Amino acid sequence: MDKKKYRIELDSGFEMELEIKQDKETEAILHEMNNFWMSAKERLRDSNNCIATVVCKLIAVEVIRLQCSNAFYESTKSVIDAFDKGIEGFYKLNGTDGLTLVSIGCPFDARDLELTVVETDD
Repeated sequence: MDKKKYRIELDSGFEMELEIKQDKETEAILHEMNNFWMSAKERLRDSNNCIATVVCKLIAVEVIRLQCSNAFYESTKSVIDAFDKGIEGFYKLNGTDGLTLVSIGCPFDARDLELTVVETDD
């Protein structure tokens, strides 16, 4: 069975690699994941109608959320385990559903964010 690998990068240094099986069952899963969330059609259009790109972005955002919420999710295995236990709107990333989280190249660390705080008059 053919598989494609996708590398997802964020300019803050976050990087992950996802492998997606290329078959009709996995494609249906990808569409189901996209359609679970609001604005599915717009998200697909904005990604040049590439459902793999859409799902890679959705998963990357969820991985970043995990890492921001708890430093425990710095390793690839801990993130796979979290998805395997169940995250609403997502499938497992251990390969059983055609999606495999291959690696997180550079863990996202919220402490590295450069935030600007501005006092307002409100």
